[in-house]
Amino acid sequence: ADIEERLSKTLAEMETMNKNLEASEAELSKLSRSETNNTTAIAELKQSLEDETRAKLALQTRLRQAESEREVAKDQLDEEEQNKQALEKHVQTLQQQMDAVKAKVATDAEQLDALEDMRKKLQREKD
Repeated sequence: ADIEERLSKTLAEMETMNKNLEASEAELSKLSRSETNNTTAIAELKQSLEDETRAKLALQTRLRQAESEREVAKDQLDEEEQNKQALEKHVQTLQQQMDAVKAKVATDAEQLDALEDMRKKLQREKD
């Protein structure tokens, strides 16, 4: 009877252990699937991060290029503005010179008219 009781107890313990083992195996399988899913999710997140990093670097490169082009355009605009100012100053100088020449021509014409009138007067007096 004692052996039967111990045998019965041992069988019950074995059955409990088997159930615990099955539950542990089921939990292990569940954790393994979860680990696989997490590994896949991590790989996808890493790929997404790499893609975003590449896109960010490409945008930074484009931004630097745009800033460089803007700087070149600004320099060209400054140079063109300086050229425009130099040309305007030259035009103003030429206008002043032309005004001076016109005034001299007008004065010379007046003197020429006066000399011509004097020549005619002298010619009449001589005749």
